[in-house]
Amino acid sequence: MQGQMERKVALCGAFAISNLLELEGGKVMAGTDENGVPNERSASILGQYLGSLAESQTFAPLHIARWDHKLFDSYKKQIIKDVEEKIVFPLQTIQLTRVWILRTINNRWRAYKSKLKKQYFNREERTLDQIIPGRPRTVNEHQWRALVGIWCQETHKDQSFEKLKRRRESIRMVIYHLKILMRRSMM
Repeated sequence: MQGQMERKVALCGAFAISNLLELEGGKVMAGTDENGVPNERSASILGQYLGSLAESQTFAPLHIARWDHKLFDSYKKQIIKDVEEKIVFPLQTIQLTRVWILRTINNRWRAYKSKLKKQYFNREERTLDQIIPGRPRTVNEHQWRALVGIWCQETHKDQSFEKLKRRRESIRMVIYHLKILMRRSMM
C-alpha cells in the first residue's frame, strides 16, 4: 500500500530545476492564481523546465513550421502529460494552467528557433551547403534540414519581412509618443 502512494513535495525556496529532473516517484505541488498562472515560486522552476521542453526535439520538434499546425496536437498532449507527471496543480485552475503551459512552451519554442536562425542561418554570409552541415549538435539532423527548408521558403521570407516592418513602425510610434510626453512634461 505504501508503494502505491504518491510522494508529493511542495515547491520551496531551495528547490531547483535539477531537483525536478531527479525527482523519482514523486510530484511537486505548484501553486497558481485564479487565472491558472503559477505563483512566483512555482513559475521560476516551471519556467525553466518548460524552457528545456521547448528546446527538446522530442517534445517540440523544429521541422513543424507553426505551433498551431495539426501535427503539433500529439506533441502538446505529450507535453501536458509530462508536466503533470512531475507537477501537481490545483484542480480548480487546471485547465487554465494547461493553457498557460502551452502558451509558455510556444513562446519559448519560437524564441529557440529565432536564436538558432540568428546564430546558424545567415544567407548573406553562408551558403546552404555550409548551413546544413553546420547545425548545432543538440539539433536532430532531419529536423535541422526541414527547419532550414522552412526558412528558405519565399512565404517565410515575406512573413519575416512584414513582421520586421511592423516592429519598426511600432518602435517609431513609441518613440514619437515618448517625445510628445517629454515635451509636455518640460512645459
